[in-house]
Amino acid sequence: MYIKILFDNARLKGVLKLILIVSVVHVASFYWNQRVPLGLLYGPLLLLIVREMERVTLWMHTLPFFLFSGLYLVFKVDAVAFGDWQLYHTIYLFALAVSLCSYAVAVTVVCKKEHLVTVFEKEFLQVLAYGCYFAALLVVLLALRVGFGILDFGFDPVSMLFFQLGIFSVLILIFLVFYGKKEKGRRILKKNPVVLPGIDVATSLMYRETLEKCIRETNIYRNPDISLEMLSIETTIPKHHLSQLLNGCFGKNFYQYIAELRIEYAISCLKKDSGIKIESLAYDCGFNSKTSFNRYFKEYTGYLPSYYKIKVQHL
Repeated sequence: MYIKILFDNARLKGVLKLILIVSVVHVASFYWNQRVPLGLLYGPLLLLIVREMERVTLWMHTLPFFLFSGLYLVFKVDAVAFGDWQLYHTIYLFALAVSLCSYAVAVTVVCKKEHLVTVFEKEFLQVLAYGCYFAALLVVLLALRVGFGILDFGFDPVSMLFFQLGIFSVLILIFLVFYGKKEKGRRILKKNPVVLPGIDVATSLMYRETLEKCIRETNIYRNPDISLEMLSIETTIPKHHLSQLLNGCFGKNFYQYIAELRIEYAISCLKKDSGIKIESLAYDCGFNSKTSFNRYFKEYTGYLPSYYKIKVQHL
């Protein structure tokens, strides 16, 4: 039995829609004074976006929800005969806080793997993870109020929780609309691929996949001595075809393409370690001088690396 790390666009949209449905049912059940433990589903669903699971593993992740659902039904039937309802509610709230925190950490760890998601998708998922941390804090406060009678926090944790749930539901809707348009654009691009002169469509697509796989797996672009010929040998794509591919599919010449990959790598490094020295980063990316690094970085981001570094430190 294994769990394969994979970011899948169809699963992304499907799970986000499921989260929306759960949130609507959650609000409705609360309105009708039914305290169904639906909160225990948010963490597993969030993880399911970035981690493909076998059916047995998925059931294990949702086991706490079914366990507390069973206890909820037991107490619903006869709370007097089966014990203290307040104790059940307190334990559930603490379990929910632990669930939200642990799954937020898991999603954050997976999102740090650069090849899994685009920057936009990663930042969106990170916002959801931060939302889980904040929600967990509110849930703990609510548990203290329910279990220990601490009432005066200066605000109502329940109202804050459902207000936050509403905000994140709207964010998910906006994301789905935006992502739908983005996917439509991708389908159009796939139906009408760039045809390179003297190369059939199938070969053009194969060349592009080969190039992207080489870049992703070898980091050859960080080699300061890289040349079009070297990349041609590494990818087994003829040099003149490789040049056509870069111009036709990416709209860049060889040097622009390599520089952009290096700058994207530099940005990811600065986000991970804003204390890194700019000159060291320039050489690590594959540039032969700090000057060329500064020039390409500003062209790509609109900022000098030193300013971008300060900007990242204050995020």
